[in-house]
Parts: sequence; structure tokens; C-alpha cells
Amino acid sequence: MWNKFMNLGASMKFFTQSMLGTSSPSPLVQYSMLIDTTKCTGCRICDVACKLENELPAEERPSGIETRPIIPGLTSTSFTIVKSVPGAKGPVFIKLQCNQCEDPACASVCPAKSAITKEYEGGSVTAIDITKCFGCKYCIVACPFHIPQRDPEGKTATKCTFCESRLARGLKPACYEACPMGAIKFGDKEKIRDFAIERAKEIDGYIYGLKEADGSNILTILPTQPGELGLPEVDEKSYTSFATLRSILVERSGIIIFILASVAFVLLIMLMLGVMK
Repeated sequence: MWNKFMNLGASMKFFTQSMLGTSSPSPLVQYSMLIDTTKCTGCRICDVACKLENELPAEERPSGIETRPIIPGLTSTSFTIVKSVPGAKGPVFIKLQCNQCEDPACASVCPAKSAITKEYEGGSVTAIDITKCFGCKYCIVACPFHIPQRDPEGKTATKCTFCESRLARGLKPACYEACPMGAIKFGDKEKIRDFAIERAKEIDGYIYGLKEADGSNILTILPTQPGELGLPEVDEKSYTSFATLRSILVERSGIIIFILASVAFVLLIMLMLGVMK
């Protein structure tokens, strides 16, 4: 009982630290996050904390256990959600958000200069600058995890930013601070990776994001293979090569958008070369 009480108390840190600016991550650490689905109860407090932090509107969702397909699920006003899918031993609650890829396809295909950047703490954070995004949707098409969403009002792409603004203020991600069950861990990338490997061995589970798309900074412990839970089965290779992006764009959006993306890419390279001169 005491442990549960302490866990619930820990979830309140998000609200106090948002105002006080305590809990200081090191500026020299490349950050990573681990989501353990075996500890998640589907309370969705992380979802609420994300909306509060990013000033996003609430959305109506059915109560109880959800059995809808896990993809799609994110929206332009929900940067993270917790979905429930049937598992061998009951429902599995999976937190969806941007995986913060080591080599992000979204950034490589973006034709708008600096609209998608991979910066902060050694490249931990891939963020979209909506003031520079013009809504081409290339990132939405190129992402192998189907994460970015298009805001129908602002006509721009949106996604989780790994709470970049909180990190800049010396805080940790809102979802991590709010989780009452200890299902989310945050910290040094190497330590998180080592912990994930040990945890996966303990439960004979799978680490989603460790190798997919050449690795990411968000790792998710699953009780079984991702395909069995409705998650995208992503290759281990990087998705930033021209050949890979070409096949994705043609497959998902047709030859026209591929041609437009290719032209935009060439123009971007020309612009960059012009700036360098």
C-alpha cells in the first residue's frame, strides 16, 4: 500500500516541477526513454500530462478496454496515447509517441529548411518547428512508424518533441514525471539501453526500437513480437537512404509525390550549397 501511495505521489512531481523548474538533467548526457508495457496499467496519466504540458485540447475516447487496431491512433492534438491490445495473458497497454530515431527519416525528407531538426543533448531530440513547416506531408509519409500527424487547422505536421522545452528548463519529460507505476524510465542512453536488455531477458520479451530503423532513443519492452500487437514491423536498416525513401513514397503516396519530394530535395541541396558558399 505504501509503495502504491509513493508511486501516486511521484506522479504529482510533473505539476510541481513544471512551475518550480527542479530536477536537472545533465547537459552532457544523450537522453533515452524506456517504456515497460508489463508495468503499464493503462491509466493514461501520461497522456493527460502531455496534453497539459503542450496545451493540447482533450479528446473524447471510449471508456474501458480498447480493442481497436493500434494503428492509427495518434492525432495532431495527441502527441502520445496509450492503447490496449489483446495479449496472451490479458490486455497489453502500449504507449505510442515519436520514437526519436537515431537517423530520422522525417528529417531527411523534409524540404523546408530547419523545419525538422535533430538537436539537443547529443542529438536526442527530433522536433518539428511549425513556424517553418508548410504541410507537405513528406515526413508523415516517410516515417516507418507512422508517427507524425497533420494538423487540419494549422496545415502543419505535429508529433512528440521529447519535451524539448522541459529539458531546456532543467526538467524531465512530462509523461515520465507523471507515471505513477514506474512504467517509464528516463535518463542516460547507455544506462537505459542496458536496463532494457536486462529487463527483456527477465520476461523473455522484445525491445521495440532497439534495432528498428537503425535504432531509436525510445525503447519499449513488449511481451511478444511487435507484429502480434499491431505495431509496424520495421526493418533494422536506416530509412534515410534515397532508395528506401523512394520506395516508401511511391508505395504510400504514388509517383507524383515522390517526384515532388525529389525536386524539393534537390532544391534543398542546392540551397544548402549556396549558403555554404
